[in-house]
Amino acid sequence: MDLSSIERSWQSDNSIYVATDSNQIVFMSSDTDWLFTSLSDIDSETLTSIRDSRQYLQTHIKSLGFQGDLLASSTLLTNKRESFYQAILGDPA
Repeated sequence: MDLSSIERSWQSDNSIYVATDSNQIVFMSSDTDWLFTSLSDIDSETLTSIRDSRQYLQTHIKSLGFQGDLLASSTLLTNKRESFYQAILGDPA
């Protein structure tokens, strides 16, 4: 399925938009550097399960290291590793 037209409509100078799976792995993003990364750290058991499922083929899933309530309808995520990264998902108002 080609999702590039949706990704193009998400282009913004102020925000990064993402769609994630149930493990918080980004499968669609307005920032292509975020594709097939996890928003937060994933435990080794879950990573093994993801690798065994071959859902993302041989892709090494790295973590963006965000912290925040990833299950909220909108949230401000912070990154302790790289303080310049902040992303707003949804409308926090």
